[in-house]
Amino acid sequence: SALDGKVVAQSEDSYFNRTTKHFCSHQHAPNKPGALHDAVVITDKTAYIGWNVFSDYAEKGALCAKRLVTNVIEMLIGKEKTLSTNLPDRGIVTLMDQTGENRLVNHLLFSYTTLRGKSTEIIEDIVPLYNVEASIRLDKEPSNVYLAPQMEKLPYEYKNGVLSYTVPKLELHQMVVIDK
Repeated sequence: SALDGKVVAQSEDSYFNRTTKHFCSHQHAPNKPGALHDAVVITDKTAYIGWNVFSDYAEKGALCAKRLVTNVIEMLIGKEKTLSTNLPDRGIVTLMDQTGENRLVNHLLFSYTTLRGKSTEIIEDIVPLYNVEASIRLDKEPSNVYLAPQMEKLPYEYKNGVLSYTVPKLELHQMVVIDK
């Protein structure tokens, strides 16, 4: 264990660094078994990932980097997590507390974008999603849950301090209003 933290992932060195003198047919040389290093350490309130994980994801699209960061955040938040959803990649979820109206508004957004040119993403087609699930930790059961602007009541479950509901269809954007 690293100091007061818990080691949750280790890494291995490669047999060699890829250069003009040392080449492998894959992007990375294979790992050299046995030489383990602490790579991810978590304490009660912090996490340390021992390499440029965000650069790896931004430049190489390494899905394992995204999943690692997501899992580390989940470990840090633990039972205090406020909101969960099954929105896929490119989905955005926000939760607004409108205290004046005594309600929460859950915004769910999803669009499939297409890259045009070097860096312009556009929405060319609306791809609907079905049965989008959301769970929100609340202090008490809400008085009403409905889709807006449709004003259509949404079936929900409130159990152990968690509100759960399913949005039947999402086309780009859907609001769910939760009256406190």
